[in-house]
Amino acid sequence: MGTYNSATASERARMNKVLDTICEHGYRDLTETQFKSEGRYPLGGTSKAALVYALKSGQLRIYGVFVSEIPKRLVCPEGTKKKKRKADRKQLERVAKKVGEDQIS
Repeated sequence: MGTYNSATASERARMNKVLDTICEHGYRDLTETQFKSEGRYPLGGTSKAALVYALKSGQLRIYGVFVSEIPKRLVCPEGTKKKKRKADRKQLERVAKKVGEDQIS
């Protein structure tokens, strides 16, 4: 993911800690400044909607959706360097659409 690679070393290190926590313990131990639900958006290719989450480290954001496989998987197709307080709705819609389309194919 280009956004991750272009982030500073400290942002990547903090994001890796967030990802490690999710992998090892789930998201419940994370604060809202690290992990936040951004809302429900339609999945591509289905009539369902999914919660899109933001994993956060400084200005770095990685957006993803939990996929209901066993075990659950967090699929994160996009990220951004955020400059505004509010997330870009079009990007969140695109994330849900990509995840839905990937699950169908």
